[in-house]
Amino acid sequence: MDKRYYLKATGVNRFVGGGSWQWLRIRGFKAMKDKNTGRESYELEVKTKWGTRYLMLNDYNPVNVSFKDETDMPVSFVRVIKHFKDRGIGMLIS
Repeated sequence: MDKRYYLKATGVNRFVGGGSWQWLRIRGFKAMKDKNTGRESYELEVKTKWGTRYLMLNDYNPVNVSFKDETDMPVSFVRVIKHFKDRGIGMLIS
């Protein structure tokens, strides 16, 4: 069975359509790497009742965003990245 990861915006950075009270399942992942600088950015896709939303993160330790797995245990963003990259999903080098 494939693991599921969830995100929740916290603090003043409330994710569009989610709010800090709701965990949203990460349904899509895209890692983009700048070939000049080697820096990676990450686009996470979630679905809300208002449609599909995307959250761009540029840091391995994002502020005001929390992550958990399907067992409600908190996880780091690095673990989420590793899960999707190990599955070979969504790597784009530009």
